[in-house]
Amino acid sequence: MNWMEVTCLLPNRRGLEAVTGIFNEYFPNGTIVDDPQAILNHVEGNDWDAHEFSEEILAADKLKVSGYFEEDAAFSARYAELRERVTNELKRIDEVCEWRENRIADEDWSESWKEHYHILHYGNRIQVVPEWLEPDYPEDIVIRIEPGMAFGTGEHETTSLCMNWLEELIQPEMAVFDVGTGSGILAIAARALGAGRVDAMDFDPVAVMATVKNAARNNSSIMIYKSDLLRDCVGKADLIIANIVADVILMLVPQLEEHLNENGKFLCSGVLVERADDVCAALEDTGFSITEKRIDGEWCAILAQFKGAES
Repeated sequence: MNWMEVTCLLPNRRGLEAVTGIFNEYFPNGTIVDDPQAILNHVEGNDWDAHEFSEEILAADKLKVSGYFEEDAAFSARYAELRERVTNELKRIDEVCEWRENRIADEDWSESWKEHYHILHYGNRIQVVPEWLEPDYPEDIVIRIEPGMAFGTGEHETTSLCMNWLEELIQPEMAVFDVGTGSGILAIAARALGAGRVDAMDFDPVAVMATVKNAARNNSSIMIYKSDLLRDCVGKADLIIANIVADVILMLVPQLEEHLNENGKFLCSGVLVERADDVCAALEDTGFSITEKRIDGEWCAILAQFKGAES
């Protein structure tokens, strides 16, 4: 069986989130995003080594969103459907894209997608390391993740904003809830940094299973379960994390008070900069004070502390 790598090339980041969302529906085992500017940012921030990338990738002027179809009887119809959906979505925002296809023999498949993933460094002592690589500094906190299983390998700005902040926030034995856990990377990092009870929850069963596997891979003792936001969660936390989009965060905000300890904190990411004021306003209306906002590109992370509703 051969595989077909299909790639959508975007001239800018305006349609990236929408296109990636559509790709994730067709490739539940992994969508690959090559963002030249994000790569350069990681290189300049010493997260990645420039020598790990080809000159072609570093000099690219377009973003690439890729996935792998099995080249079977259903391939042509599925690919045509994918292209139509992406094209129609981009038309809504007056954007266009290009498409490329690359056939990969089955014997080359297992290696072809690995070139897209690299060791990531966060804070002073966290490394996210793909299974097939050895950590740069074995004495650091090393988190092993199987890329592509669910959202959250650490590469996306929204995940990296949270990862960099966790090292500052986690205190010994504090309780942490990770809502919309994706791959489980944030929950696993919180536990490795010394948190006590850590709950990782997601409504998507694929994400739940990915987190179960990644937790086992890291010998991480976290609680993992399916939940629609916090509805199936029992108890309270000192810190609640949510790396999800702004509209879902707005639905989550009314549930936070019931599940936060006194002076508990809420860290959210996945918020486009232009939606940050909406999220901050909703938090302030429900008794939170905004502690800090951090921005990476077009994304914003917000840290808030619960003070209680005004009497």
